[in-house]
Amino acid sequence: MALNKYSKGGVTYFQLYISCPVCHEEGLNTPHSYWTHAVDGGDIYVGDDASYQCKQCGHTKHVSAWEYGCPSHSGDSDEYVYKRATIASLASVMSCAGQLVTESGLPWLQTFMANLESGWGS
Repeated sequence: MALNKYSKGGVTYFQLYISCPVCHEEGLNTPHSYWTHAVDGGDIYVGDDASYQCKQCGHTKHVSAWEYGCPSHSGDSDEYVYKRATIASLASVMSCAGQLVTESGLPWLQTFMANLESGWGS
């Protein structure tokens, strides 16, 4: 199963398929899954510039400013609890996303990691 990808403005995006980074830092094991934008249900893509982009509405944001909502870290809440991930947990789930790494290649991942660190907190 190949991941969907596209290029826009010099950035190469792959469909986001990772486990929840918030759960990872909380010690919860969650399966890899495709992520969607809570606003419109569009597929989320991750760029080598360390940004997420919704394929449907075009909303783009650096991964450091993204909030993740999933049923595992939301507990018994009727609605998702949205939280930001740390740079360490996000780097870990991205580097462990085998299919993403296989499809994108090491140069893409290295560029992503450099942009992840340089854009953190900006």
